[in-house]
Amino acid sequence: MMRLILAYFVIYFVWGANFIAIFFAIQSIPPLLMVGLRFLIAGLIFYVVDYIHHRKLLGFRESVPAIKQGLWLNVGGSGALVWSEQYVPSGLASIVVAMVPVWMILLDIQNWKSNLRNVWIVLGLILGISGVILLVGANDIVPVGTDPGEFYFGLIFLLLGTFSWAYGSLFSRKRSTNISLISQLAAQMGSAGVILILFGLSRGELSGFSLTTVSADSLWALGHLVIFGSVIGYVSYIWLLQTRPVAEVGTYTFVNPLTAVILGAWLAGESVTWESGKAMILIILAILCINYHKPIRRYVQSFMLKT
Repeated sequence: MMRLILAYFVIYFVWGANFIAIFFAIQSIPPLLMVGLRFLIAGLIFYVVDYIHHRKLLGFRESVPAIKQGLWLNVGGSGALVWSEQYVPSGLASIVVAMVPVWMILLDIQNWKSNLRNVWIVLGLILGISGVILLVGANDIVPVGTDPGEFYFGLIFLLLGTFSWAYGSLFSRKRSTNISLISQLAAQMGSAGVILILFGLSRGELSGFSLTTVSADSLWALGHLVIFGSVIGYVSYIWLLQTRPVAEVGTYTFVNPLTAVILGAWLAGESVTWESGKAMILIILAILCINYHKPIRRYVQSFMLKT
């Protein structure tokens, strides 16, 4: 029972804290180098665990599917999130990231016919897209002291990152692999870390950067992202998927934005506007309709029969 409680605590609150951890980590570490180090270190940890377990190194050919997944999820998804948090508050970023289930429905072309016939999924799509429109169109969405052009560019870049994460999630469902989960995570995170670091170097992020200027807050935040956000977080999530109903585990998508918004306001002084609050409610309702349309439909049908 204690293991179950700890695992849910990790995916509910520790993952929700990742957004504010990113905010602090990139205060003194360049964003692409930071996220690259995060995944490279986490990947190396998984490689060590995998080698201890299997007593052999993972080959490149069998790693290719996991590397491709890392490109969509870790490079395109997480990389965009970290880069955008230079201009977008962490709480607001968490609300946008919560849109991933909506994009997954829109990108799942093979199941359009069945999905778009489901009134609850269609309602979820309408609510989610309305939430994004409300968020982007809000008059007071740009934080004080932030250049509006940079803010909206970061917001658009973040939206593209959520598309990348959604596509990568669909890709992972369809691909088959013979390697273990730890091996997959090692290849996925390790390769993504190398690619992100190379991107950072190509953008000149080392220029003017010195290890002596890295703050303690940034180091603690990076440590959180590596150990709790990547290693313990992923293991907890996969273990819960194997032991608990998927719908129950998926409830973390409701809690993460709430956790991130509260921590952003508390630790970073980020403002929570009425418009962003309404957008978050719409997006959470959208996730509810999309992820839990079957039990909702059964409940409504049962209620109608009783009345």
